Amino acid sequence: MDEDLASQLSCIIRVGVISSTNPEKHTCRVAFPECRTGSYELPILERNALNNADAQMYDVGESVLCIFLPDGPEDGFIIGAFYAEPNVPPTNSQDERRVLFADDTSVTYNRSSHELDLVDGDTQVHVDRDCVNINTPKAVNIVTRGNILLNASGNIDIKAGGTVALTGASVKAN
Repeated sequence: MDEDLASQLSCIIRVGVISSTNPEKHTCRVAFPECRTGSYELPILERNALNNADAQMYDVGESVLCIFLPDGPEDGFIIGAFYAEPNVPPTNSQDERRVLFADDTSVTYNRSSHELDLVDGDTQVHVDRDCVNINTPKAVNIVTRGNILLNASGNIDIKAGGTVALTGASVKAN
């Protein structure tokens, strides 16, 4: 590659590490290993930013790829993060999309099995094309300002280790 072209590209496409974040502006500053100074606040590119909005904030220390306009180092964007040792992707499946948060909460969708899983500590929600399972160590609360209809073509079983209470303005049994 021509040295002049390589020099120009190294000013346009750069790998760096997040040095500070500004969640209110959705920007970060990036430190570049080859420089003693970092970037200006750079906006983070997202999937959507108008009617369908998406937002994620990088962590300080996260490796990112940046691209700069020819105007100079103040006109650039963070275009994404990437996995670098010792960080590894949260899944190694071609069919899964998984978001793993710092507190170990995760959301996983498997496109081949059509399964969606949400795990937050001991609370788990599993959804597939046939069933929704909610498993939690404490309570499941359903609150609405309207009606709740349970309609099954099969049986409805209610099991409790304690009391089953039905309370209402009127209670009908058929």
